[in-house]
Amino acid sequence: MGELRPKLAAWDLEHPIVQCLKICSTMLLGWRAAIADKEGESMKEMEVFFPGGKKVNSTYKGFTVKTDQPKNEGGDGTAPEPYDLFLASIGTCAGVYVVYFCQERDIDTSQIKMTLQFDRNETKHLVEAVRIHIDLPPGFPEKYKSAVIKTAELCTVKRNIADPPQFSVSAEIRN
Repeated sequence: MGELRPKLAAWDLEHPIVQCLKICSTMLLGWRAAIADKEGESMKEMEVFFPGGKKVNSTYKGFTVKTDQPKNEGGDGTAPEPYDLFLASIGTCAGVYVVYFCQERDIDTSQIKMTLQFDRNETKHLVEAVRIHIDLPPGFPEKYKSAVIKTAELCTVKRNIADPPQFSVSAEIRN
């Protein structure tokens, strides 16, 4: 019976799938090192506070994220709504994967553009479909087109939506 696995020397190291695997393994090793640096810190904590009006802000990893509601919903319209930040996180997450992929190959990202389209169920008030389109500039290497798509699909936000966490909510009255 013939060997089912190709020998490493026979692999096309420029094949988009192999390139995608290389970038993913590089990112995973970096994340593993970052996680190892925070040994025993599996539970992250975010503080959410209420500065007034319809504003709800959070602090996480040293950054403050501000949100507000639009004026027609009683807010001041001074910051994005939380749900808008959620949708933006899908695009920016996929985008950073594209950036890592391109930087690994010395491909300029300044002319790459991504757009996201959302199909929303108005009855449930939830997004039912997300379409991500990567607009690649002239001169982008054709051999990397399918690999850059696969890389964007690896976005952690997207993967966390596909494999959602368990939620629990509790409350306590302070003394």
